[in-house]
Amino acid sequence: MPLPSLARLRLDAELAHWASADRRPGLWWRDDDARAATPALERLLTTAAGLPLALAVIPDGDLAGLAAHLTRHPNVTVGQHGVDHLNRRPEGQPAGEYALDADPDHMAVTIQAGWRALTDHGLKPAFYTPPWNRLDAPLPGVLIDLGFTALSAWPGEAGEHQGLARRDAEIDLLRWKGGPRFRGTGRLLGQLRAVLERRRVFGSDEPVGLLTHHLVHDEASWRFLAWFIPYARDRFDWPPAAPVAAADVTARQAA
Repeated sequence: MPLPSLARLRLDAELAHWASADRRPGLWWRDDDARAATPALERLLTTAAGLPLALAVIPDGDLAGLAAHLTRHPNVTVGQHGVDHLNRRPEGQPAGEYALDADPDHMAVTIQAGWRALTDHGLKPAFYTPPWNRLDAPLPGVLIDLGFTALSAWPGEAGEHQGLARRDAEIDLLRWKGGPRFRGTGRLLGQLRAVLERRRVFGSDEPVGLLTHHLVHDEASWRFLAWFIPYARDRFDWPPAAPVAAADVTARQAA
């Protein structure tokens, strides 16, 4: 059996600091881009082995098949991942579903249609995750007006918005430049250790967010998860995947 890497030893040491302070860090897991029940999704769910998992679903796929599949996985909390995950911005601008000058009323209509598609199939979303984590105005205000109460993106994307509870992902399993591929064990464990140290020093109990994309994982990504999830299972608390109750968009619209 190989000796633990330096990154693993440093992470173990950081977790020991938490334990000596009689504290236990939290970890939550968000996976993006689900559209249907696929072999890759089943592999993800098997890897999760019952741990809480936030599944950000694009509401334009085989939602009936996905809903039927998820009935066997009560550990999964569904979020709405935009409307169709298509980039509508010109070259040179950061990718986003909506143009920077998009009409808020149009955004509301399309987001509500996606919410209804999910809800009609028994996949009522508990949070909203914008594709590419893009939170440009007026999206947060549109979400609040529609009745969403929870949002997950990436740290640094926009600020706090009254009425939207935030729980962001901050440790991305993949590198994206040049195509998605595994970020590397040393880099991932080093990033996790650094985030944990900041949480400990500043007294924050906010869970650390792990971000995955099951449809584009390479084998190195799967091997890491197959090791990391059992490692992390008993070393972290795993809070529910969404901080508040599912959004009731229809009720808010009728108010």
